[in-house]
Amino acid sequence: MADASRFPQGIVINVDDLTSIRPVGTIVRLSTTGAMYVSINGASAAYAPVKSVQLGAITSASSSVGGSAAEVAFDQTVVIAANSLQTGSTLRISAHGNFPTTVGTDTCTIKLQLVSGATTRTIMDLGAVDVADNDIFALDATVTIRTSAGGIVVSGFGATGTAGSANPTIFGTTVSTVGALTTAWTVQLTAQWSTSNANSAILQSLVVDAQ
Repeated sequence: MADASRFPQGIVINVDDLTSIRPVGTIVRLSTTGAMYVSINGASAAYAPVKSVQLGAITSASSSVGGSAAEVAFDQTVVIAANSLQTGSTLRISAHGNFPTTVGTDTCTIKLQLVSGATTRTIMDLGAVDVADNDIFALDATVTIRTSAGGIVVSGFGATGTAGSANPTIFGTTVSTVGALTTAWTVQLTAQWSTSNANSAILQSLVVDAQ
């Protein structure tokens, strides 16, 4: 349903039973403060619409990752505060970056990870791709919290390559527990080059929303 502010004070909206096309309840806005109440079959309750909330976003590009064949985390991350999530919460994670400088046929692997304490879980792995100068990587992940211990289900897509032509990889998997919801989680991306040449990868954006 739309935000309560879109409805004038005193409006009454009938809720129909589609099987018999008869009204079974109402949604009423009682005041200019936006308070709305739902009455279904005689039972009433305050109406609280579900909204997406931004948990965090990076505000500047990361430092360049390159010159090493080790897996290196970008230095721009988003931290989800402890107790921000509950069973049934859904995270939406979007990120993109680019490769300003590449060498020959060197490949780069981009991963999306969730970190809690000493536990690191890779939830998306875009695979080793032979990238060219100014190629990009992009991904979009939906993470559903299944248990209070941090058991999750992940779906989404991601791609590395030339803008407008790279084919996305589709993901859908159950991941082992990340960590208790009473602990903070860090959302991070990593890059790993196949050699220690003077390559560069930069994370340009990372946004985490929750619902």
